[in-house]
Amino acid sequence: MPAVPSPSSSPDQPSVRATVGGLERMLPLQPLPFRVGRRPGHELTIPLPQISRDHAQIEAAGAGFILRDLGSTHGTLLNGERIAGACPLTPGDTIEFPNCAGVRIVFQPPEEAASLFLSQMQKLNDTGPANEFDRLRLLLDFSQRLRAAGGLEDILAAMLDAALRLTGAERGFVFLRPENSASLRLSVGRTAAGETLNDDRSISHSIVERADRTKEAVLMHDSRETADLAQSVVAHALRTVLAIPLQEGAGVLYLDSHAASKALGQVSRQMLEMLAHDAAQVVINAQLARRQEAARLMEKELALAAAIQQGLMAARLPAVAFARLDALSQACLQIGGDFYDAVALPDGGGASAPGDAEVALVLADVSGKGAAAALLAATLQGLVHAQLLAGASLAQIAATANRFICQRLEGEKYATLLIARLRPGGELEYINCGHVQPLVAGGGACRTLAEANLPVGLLAQAEYASARDRLAPGDRLLLFSDGVTEAANPDRAMFGDTRLEELLRGECSVAELAAAVTQFCQGVPLADDLTVLEARFTPGTAA
Repeated sequence: MPAVPSPSSSPDQPSVRATVGGLERMLPLQPLPFRVGRRPGHELTIPLPQISRDHAQIEAAGAGFILRDLGSTHGTLLNGERIAGACPLTPGDTIEFPNCAGVRIVFQPPEEAASLFLSQMQKLNDTGPANEFDRLRLLLDFSQRLRAAGGLEDILAAMLDAALRLTGAERGFVFLRPENSASLRLSVGRTAAGETLNDDRSISHSIVERADRTKEAVLMHDSRETADLAQSVVAHALRTVLAIPLQEGAGVLYLDSHAASKALGQVSRQMLEMLAHDAAQVVINAQLARRQEAARLMEKELALAAAIQQGLMAARLPAVAFARLDALSQACLQIGGDFYDAVALPDGGGASAPGDAEVALVLADVSGKGAAAALLAATLQGLVHAQLLAGASLAQIAATANRFICQRLEGEKYATLLIARLRPGGELEYINCGHVQPLVAGGGACRTLAEANLPVGLLAQAEYASARDRLAPGDRLLLFSDGVTEAANPDRAMFGDTRLEELLRGECSVAELAAAVTQFCQGVPLADDLTVLEARFTPGTAA
């Protein structure tokens, strides 16, 4: 069977050239749609906060292609103009993103990139070693543009080999500054024969430090003609020393030799500056690639945490004969501090027959956002769930949660908590610990359940008491977080209680309510988690 060519090898295969932070890749438009965003798993993942998780995508449209913005927060630019919805694409079109300098996608770019650079490299090889500096610059440019050149160590080793040929030095070292560090560390060492060096004790560290401190190249092509010599130069009998500070403080390139180098003496300051600039770009781009990879891994970890968090919430709400349950939760970040739960229980927490079952509804909102809030939310959910199964009263559950948070977090975190118990006859017992007041909708009207207590975790001496109410057949009990009413649009107007009550009187579902909030926001991201839990009282109706 003949080999099937890869998509990138076919001249008819549509593709894009994606540039992120100076790193350039050719990507086939396969499969379609070609998705772009911060979410791992997209055909092009860009781990930058200005990029939405699902930002835009390229789709097939008849014999051509279109670019579609997926409701991104900051928008998508096509040839410098912000698009609304979908726009047709033509070869050479440029896709960019606001506030993302260095990020660009070219649709069906003119043929260049890999084939052009490889042909230029071959041309230099064919003309012989007449211009080693041009070879070095091309090698650096090639390694910047094509990730296939290998890891940072391989790129630096190739750079050192070329620099050693250019200067005639015997050995070379690259010292890099690790991120968030003030000191330099040896990254790669090579001899002119191509051997790897791991020991830098016999070099002039004082010259390396001087080049790094002054940000100026130190060049000594014959130590016998130099009056001011570093002790290490004398001690190690070095005749030729070159130390070039890499731009933006990335590190230092160091070359030396025990013999005088005529080639090194002929290296101009301009050439040294060009060498330092290109070497620094290689290092900076490689470090950016590592940060992007770390961001991708973090994104995957957060996605896993979000999946676990969603799994902890009631993926399948319990079925009870006297009520229909529905719920939804959307985190403003990847993982949220809200949670909901629903537990079917025998009446009184375990004392009665199964036919007398009641259902407990729980909704909580932990202060703050992100991983810390999500961790406390998961812990609090487990605590409340266990207390409900044990038959504790609502006041006891609230007091236990308050004591738990106060003792362990000492005021650093608190949570608003709402628990309601609905029984087959419509009897409702609830306890509201600082949460948004729940609503009861029915008969074309809405009313609030106003009784409230302090949040849990705020004051160790707080006391808690439940309240009672009764639902009529067809009434809807709605528990929700303030992410619903406080969702804002571009004019900073909030969704508010009035809109919520109008939707409830209009018999909207939980999903329709969330969609109405999203539509109201007009692309403005949620500032807080949005969570809704509903129980419709339907006595005598099968679940």
